Amino acid sequence: MPRIVTAATCLGLSALLSACGGGGGVTVDRDFVVGKADQFEALSDRLDTIAPTQFTAMPTSGSASFKGAGGFFVENNVNRTSDDLTIVGDADITANFSRGTVTGDVTNLFGVVGANPKTGRFFDVDGDIQLGRRGSSIGRGAPNNFATTYDGTLRTDSDGTFVLRGTVDGKFGGTIPSAAKTPDTIRAIAGVDEDAGITRNGRAIDAEFLVFGEN
Repeated sequence: MPRIVTAATCLGLSALLSACGGGGGVTVDRDFVVGKADQFEALSDRLDTIAPTQFTAMPTSGSASFKGAGGFFVENNVNRTSDDLTIVGDADITANFSRGTVTGDVTNLFGVVGANPKTGRFFDVDGDIQLGRRGSSIGRGAPNNFATTYDGTLRTDSDGTFVLRGTVDGKFGGTIPSAAKTPDTIRAIAGVDEDAGITRNGRAIDAEFLVFGEN
């Protein structure tokens, strides 16, 4: 049975992506980064067992809110992981089934260079990522599909300025039969853009964007 968060491990984010809390921007230290990595592992374990929501159970009215993580991964050198760069933060997502929209934001962003949060270099990130500002949809191609745009300008002191402008595609996950055709039937949401629209200091980079959460 397919899983909705298979992309999480494919992107190389499994050690770093995590759900954060608070306002726009955080000051990070080693304990913070490692703690968030542990939180993500627990979230990933939960979502990795969830199959896409059954077509017949998808709601057509009401709304659902999801909390989780969002961010992007850059593999700077295919021969080593010490240069890998990840920027992640807290994702708040709202799916409005009456309007067919998926909107939200990713805040409290921070970055890590290297594949291991216990040893990699971490840095602060100024800025947020907006979801659905230019448009979104639910049900195109399949009833449990969604798509939403992502946009943002993220500034760092040490690693340049990143500008994001793309679209992430994904699925709703989980089916609670007793709540079929209502928003409560859905347990999770996850999407990925494997060819992310991101520039770094004005130049396009090879990056992958991911956002997911649980209801």
